[in-house]
Amino acid sequence: MLGAGSPRRFLPDFGRIMFGGIRELDHARHTASLATLEDWFRANRAVLLDEEIFSGFDCNDPEWTRLKVYVGVLSVSSLDVQNSWTFSGHLEGPEIETGFEIFRTMWRLLFPTNPRGGEKQDIFLDWNWELLPVNLNPVPKAYFGFHKDSDQRATDILTALFAHLGWNDYIDTHRKITQEG
Repeated sequence: MLGAGSPRRFLPDFGRIMFGGIRELDHARHTASLATLEDWFRANRAVLLDEEIFSGFDCNDPEWTRLKVYVGVLSVSSLDVQNSWTFSGHLEGPEIETGFEIFRTMWRLLFPTNPRGGEKQDIFLDWNWELLPVNLNPVPKAYFGFHKDSDQRATDILTALFAHLGWNDYIDTHRKITQEG
């Protein structure tokens, strides 16, 4: 039995169990991207929250289904997030750069007094990497938690992000939904 003061290294390795289960069910469709993700998990084990590691999949044709691997991180800096977004520099390309630029904009909106983003912030990010049979690299996604913010602040941040991106239809839709709620 593990006591409250037991070292973390004695806890079950949920990542290892999850990846093993995915491999048994996957029939080698996502092998390359799964190996990349598992290597990154192993190298960054210290920052992953065991209770927030889980997987999911689309319920459709296995040849096209997306596997999704989730993990939570409580306190991060934008530099830590860049490490997660790019798998320590292993993921590159225009989509990766564009996605991280959107993340940086969101970070500046959330933390306007810290424009460089290097300082640690108390924010919960839920990560999701999609593994697709047609893509050798995992596709990163980060979910911001607004649970500590007011609804109005969340709306202000999202509409500012949408405006920055020129997504005016999303602004209108978001405002309609918040007015109905």
